Amino acid sequence: MSEATLDRVLQINEQLRKLSHAGVPIDLGLNTFDDGASEDRVDEIVDRANAALKLRVELGQPLVDAIAAAPELSASYRASLQTWLTLDDPTAAMDSLTVPAQRRFAVNQSMGVSLIQPMLLVVLTFIAFIVLCSFTVPRLIELDAQVWRRPTGVLAILEQVRATMPIWMVVIPVLFVVGWIAWQRRSLRRTVHRWLPGGQRYLDALQYSRYSEQLATFLEHDLPLDQSMRLADPSLGAQIERHESMPPLLRWALTSDLGGEPLPSVLRFVSLTYRQIADQHGVLWRIIAPAFVTALLGGLLVLAYGLSLFVPMIEMLNHIAFTELVH
Repeated sequence: MSEATLDRVLQINEQLRKLSHAGVPIDLGLNTFDDGASEDRVDEIVDRANAALKLRVELGQPLVDAIAAAPELSASYRASLQTWLTLDDPTAAMDSLTVPAQRRFAVNQSMGVSLIQPMLLVVLTFIAFIVLCSFTVPRLIELDAQVWRRPTGVLAILEQVRATMPIWMVVIPVLFVVGWIAWQRRSLRRTVHRWLPGGQRYLDALQYSRYSEQLATFLEHDLPLDQSMRLADPSLGAQIERHESMPPLLRWALTSDLGGEPLPSVLRFVSLTYRQIADQHGVLWRIIAPAFVTALLGGLLVLAYGLSLFVPMIEMLNHIAFTELVH
């Protein structure tokens, strides 16, 4: 490749840097969960990639081979540059790095907003527990003293907890605020984790959607199918060529009789379908998970608060009744 072509690759890397500085999430494929690396991280990756490509081209290696061999480039980053070189279409290359990241960013952001409700429940319960320790527990201890009884059981535990109030009243809110800020900062740039329910299926659906969309773009530019499959996603394309772990809808699109429908149109339909599947899995974290967490936390906290309040009362009444029977 000519030096002019290398300059154009450096220009698209510079555009990636500017998009990152503008706050656009970018999926550089650093790892499974990195959807929108920080500006400094993007700058570091782009600088390292530029230096590696310049060095390889100066040593006489063709640019296409340099992009394919450079370990500084992730698979998705490499595929994006190869897309741009093959199609001379910067829009398709940029979309492959930004569109999936923006979708995951939206899911993460809505998930964070959905968690506000259970967090408010925790805060209100914490305030109620402070009121319990500040006013109700001393009153219960005073009632026990009036019947010549020392606090036992739950009331004794609450008395010890009340004695440490100056510590946990400060530590718990600080930990809560720090944890919330860390979660917000982390969730803005990281996708859902594989170990969450439906997390792996969500990530797979996004990958298949992006792959189908890129494959359709390559075929519309009259590239052969085998080359398009390798360019869209080298690892997934190799699996499909060997008929290993082929996604069902992609298998249907690539191996079935389409009744005269153009393959690129069918692949865009497949991409849309996988995108909708991913959105359905995203509902799990936006709606179902927060509702479940709120119900679970609410039930446990109300149970704990009720036991803390009524068990000492029952124990005291039981003691009074037993004392009356003895006398």
